[in-house]
Amino acid sequence: MVIMKKMIYLFLSILIMGFIFGNSLMDAVDSNSESGFLTAFAQHVLNWLGFHVPIAELHHIIRKCAHFTEFALESFFVVKALSAFRVRRQTWLAYALLIGLLTAVIDENIQLYSIGRSGQVTDVLLDFSGTIAGIVIAMLTGSNRR
Repeated sequence: MVIMKKMIYLFLSILIMGFIFGNSLMDAVDSNSESGFLTAFAQHVLNWLGFHVPIAELHHIIRKCAHFTEFALESFFVVKALSAFRVRRQTWLAYALLIGLLTAVIDENIQLYSIGRSGQVTDVLLDFSGTIAGIVIAMLTGSNRR
């Protein structure tokens, strides 16, 4: 059971990282259409609730929330994996932070070579804040043993 837990957390960490990089490889048109569906749905719900947010602004908010969430998930599963492998807290904390930062920098660099996309330093900061949030959530859910 312990080996299965280790492998699942490791697999999920790698899967999220692949998802992040896969999204960065999309050109601007494909990337916008992917998030466009969620934007349209959110606008419909917000309008129904009586809130009117301009579509461009809502689209921007959703894309930034997606960045944050992807990195929070990645670091959450990285912490869970390292904890399952019985890595000491100080060590997994350093590794989780480093992996999150490296993923963010690589992610934004990939976007420099994707048509119509650009790498943003502000996105690296946003991604890294998602990393920190994921680490905190993992710690609050019991990964701070050892």
